[in-house]
Amino acid sequence: MEGVVGVDESQEVFISVNSFGLDEGEHSTVLLLTSNDPETHSMPMPVDLIYLLETEDKQLPNFYAFYPTYPNPFNPSTTIRFDVPESLNNNVVISVFDIRGRLVETVLDKELTPGSYAMQ
Repeated sequence: MEGVVGVDESQEVFISVNSFGLDEGEHSTVLLLTSNDPETHSMPMPVDLIYLLETEDKQLPNFYAFYPTYPNPFNPSTTIRFDVPESLNNNVVISVFDIRGRLVETVLDKELTPGSYAMQ
């Protein structure tokens, strides 16, 4: 896409993602916006996409569920599947702790819409 946006103007941009062949889970990329301004020639804009798993009958989960990881949590990568029901607060936090109960990493901390999710 090309175009000119004047000073104090804005332009709305819609981006469509073809999810065919996309692995389940959370995906991130960076859009690079370029400018003719010599001081700020380009500006990175992070983009996150969470690819939802759809159920056959399109029903939303009735309760929070966390499924066993696969292939297993000791491999270099593992898939985490979980369900988020309709609720007043759908801020989902998934954290990993070591055997002594110390926080290793928070892998997800986001407001999510109801549905089934998978992430690696």
